[in-house]
Amino acid sequence: VDYSTIKEAMNAIDSAPGLSDDAYIAQFGYGVSTQPANPAADISLGPTNLKTFNALGSADQFAYRFTLLGEETDWPFVIALDAEDLSNLDGCTAEAVEGVFDVAELASSYVNPKDALVEQDPRMIEANDAWATCMQTLGFDYGHPDDAEDETRERFADLLGDQSFADLQATRPQVLTDFQGEEKATARADEDCAIEFLDPVEDLVEQEIFGAGGA
Repeated sequence: VDYSTIKEAMNAIDSAPGLSDDAYIAQFGYGVSTQPANPAADISLGPTNLKTFNALGSADQFAYRFTLLGEETDWPFVIALDAEDLSNLDGCTAEAVEGVFDVAELASSYVNPKDALVEQDPRMIEANDAWATCMQTLGFDYGHPDDAEDETRERFADLLGDQSFADLQATRPQVLTDFQGEEKATARADEDCAIEFLDPVEDLVEQEIFGAGGA
């Protein structure tokens, strides 16, 4: 799978053809509980692998995904790379990244140097605090802009437990619907607060540190 394929898959994580960012958030929130069959996972296989996968029977498709992803079927490489968290990868995907990335990069606490430079800027610290205050005003208590989506993913994983999405949908449809509503509301507030308080400062700081087009 080449760079362009992975980039295309990363672009599909929080977007959909024909939908603006606002429309995507309104329909899918973060896409965690609302879009369990995230197209990014299939796109990231690349057209040749995906053609092979789609030609398999259901049992062989299960075996393929289990070999590739292990127990973490909702955390393929492309989503982990986009989230910059490779710590939960499993299956032969985990074996592959262990052969490429160093120990520090594989830790859940890893922050890439570019992000660290930006986040340590006093203006970004102030902007993060403003985002958190904005979220609190809207009824959401998060200390850092990464926390809202991360907690949504963690809560949904806990909600699923050992069930598949289809099982949850069949046995507890109202619980799923309620969670999806919460996800959309959180994502909407997150986006609104980021647009007002976070994004303009981040763009300015990144341009100063890395120069035009360097971020």
